[in-house]
Amino acid sequence: MKNVFVLLFLFGNSIIYAQDGLFIEPVVGAGLSSTSVHYSEFKFKDVPKFTFNPQLLLGYKYHNFIFKTGIGYLKTGSTGIVYEGFLSEISTIQYQYNNYLTIPLSVAYNFPISPRLSIVPGVSYSLGFLTSTESSVVIDYSASPASSYLSSDAFIMKRPASGTNSFAGIQVEADYKINSNFYISAGPEAQYKFSPTFPDNTDFFRPYTYTLNVGLKYCFAQKHAESITQSK
Repeated sequence: MKNVFVLLFLFGNSIIYAQDGLFIEPVVGAGLSSTSVHYSEFKFKDVPKFTFNPQLLLGYKYHNFIFKTGIGYLKTGSTGIVYEGFLSEISTIQYQYNNYLTIPLSVAYNFPISPRLSIVPGVSYSLGFLTSTESSVVIDYSASPASSYLSSDAFIMKRPASGTNSFAGIQVEADYKINSNFYISAGPEAQYKFSPTFPDNTDFFRPYTYTLNVGLKYCFAQKHAESITQSK
């Protein structure tokens, strides 16, 4: 019964404090990224690297549904240490960097907790256009007894990469109302890349990211429930 009252409370708040309108929202996200790597001849142990995801979003709020799109930049990367396979006999570390221009599309639902605070869970899909990619491999042959006479070596691999990529994400943010036009938003987001980075291998290099996003939302127009709020 207690859970029923909680749901009724959230639904009632959703109706009372629903505000429709167009808004713009610059967002900065930062966190960690790694890469799901599968290769038949050897295996990697992934070490996460710093990821950066600024976005400029345009959105519309209809009752409690929030729709967003815009443009963004996503930097992903990972450090892979070979631990099984033919390269595991020598010390091999691979560094992978990818940079994307993204067009995100998202839908979320607003759960008002109070007149100023809301919790907003949502899902997203992004088209990512790969602008640059680079893999650097550092090999220390001295770790192999059979090649102990060789010194450390490093080389860089550049491969043709897929131009268009698909990302899916899930996020939860808290929105705090500063005044009738400005809101601050903050919350975690996770994204996973469905399409492979390289077209010649369907399993190799699928980045995933975990970021904390912070945004400032400006609402151009608000539709207030004036008759309800004035009676309070």
